[in-house]
Amino acid sequence: MLIAQGWTEAQVYAYRAQQAAEAQTPVISGTNLNYNDAVVQRVMDKYGLTDKDKFLAYAEFFDADGNKYLKEEELENAASELMGLR
Repeated sequence: MLIAQGWTEAQVYAYRAQQAAEAQTPVISGTNLNYNDAVVQRVMDKYGLTDKDKFLAYAEFFDADGNKYLKEEELENAASELMGLR
């Protein structure tokens, strides 16, 4: 995992986005994450995010308790950092 190698979440997100652009495929999370779709959409709308796959790939790193379920607080933290508000 790139994080274990010292990469920041932002670096991993940028790398995944670049790889996806080169392959012309969407960025998706490499794990089986669970989340409430309405909560994800609400957070995305609040922060002006439009690419759900990219957002969830980034938000994966904010699963603080490691339970593979992205809670609203974890999604908010991810969106806030992604938008440079933290």
